[in-house]
Amino acid sequence: MAADAYNVIINAMNQCSDPHDRVCVNEKIRATKDFQGVTGTLTLQNGDAIRSAVINEVKDGKLAFRTVVNP
Repeated sequence: MAADAYNVIINAMNQCSDPHDRVCVNEKIRATKDFQGVTGTLTLQNGDAIRSAVINEVKDGKLAFRTVVNP
């Protein structure tokens, strides 16, 4: 999730004419929608992260991937 946070910030900075403009970067971060991150799709809504969830299952004492649920 740290990689996704870093990439959202870099993405926001790249959308601003001045990447050091904190107001612009903040606005772009808050407007993040359907961002394809390392852990899946991420949307920021009212300050909350809406993201994909990985569903795993423990079977015979081993962790097994089941599916990814997207928002």
